Amino acid sequence: MNTPNPRKEKLANPDEVMYRHLLARMRWRGWLKVVALTMAVDQLLIAVFTFAARSLDPGIGEMPTLIFSCITCMLVSNWLVSDARAAWVSAKSSGYIGTAIDAVKGESVVIAARCPRRWLVVLHIELNPQLVMRR
Repeated sequence: MNTPNPRKEKLANPDEVMYRHLLARMRWRGWLKVVALTMAVDQLLIAVFTFAARSLDPGIGEMPTLIFSCITCMLVSNWLVSDARAAWVSAKSSGYIGTAIDAVKGESVVIAARCPRRWLVVLHIELNPQLVMRR
């Protein structure tokens, strides 16, 4: 006896497939921003670290720079994600985030233009699109 798989049936719905693709694209865009910012900050800090390290010891190897780079990437990316989460919580509690009803799009989230850390709130929404996109 062939029993139907509820997961496959659920994904067969074109609206559900489009919804999941939209969530994936939003997450991808958010993580791409995190990676790009992390790499930019990492390159800047590596230049400073290398200059300082070579000033102190001209014969320093590449391993300390590599270790510094890995730790910097980890810390900067963690800082961005946690700061974006804190900006979301702060904006939500301060009333900078609201909803708007549009005749075409339906209900959507609106972030006030005067929100002090708006780009971090947008980043948090892109990393966690399920917060604002309900079915």
